[in-house]
Amino acid sequence: IPQIFAAPLTNISTMMGGLERDDYSLAVAGILLMAAVAGEAIFLSRHDQNAKKYLFVVFILGAVPYLRYIVLNNHSYLHDFFTYRAQAAAVLALITAIGASLRDPEKKNKKGGSHGR
Repeated sequence: IPQIFAAPLTNISTMMGGLERDDYSLAVAGILLMAAVAGEAIFLSRHDQNAKKYLFVVFILGAVPYLRYIVLNNHSYLHDFFTYRAQAAAVLALITAIGASLRDPEKKNKKGGSHGR
C-alpha cells in the first residue's frame, strides 16, 4: 500500500472497530459500505437536479477528513486512535445525503403549484 493511503486506511479501519492499526480488511469493508450508501443516495436523486447539486456539496464536505489524513499523513497514522473521530463529518455527510435523496421533488412542486393559476 502506498504511504499516502496508509493514514486514511488506518483511520477507516479504526472507525470500523479494528483492533490492529493496519486491519485492511475492515478498511475495505468501510470503503465499500460508504460507497454503497453514496451510490444509493446518487441513484435515489438521479431525477432531481437540485438534489444532485446538494449532494455534490455534501460529498465534498464529507471528504475533508480524508484530505486532512492525506495532508497530515504521519500524524494521522501515528495517532489514529483519536484522529479517526474526524470521520464523523463523513458519516454525517452520508446520512445527510440519504435524507436529501429521499425528498420527493413532486411533493415540493405540488405545494407551490397554485401560484400559476
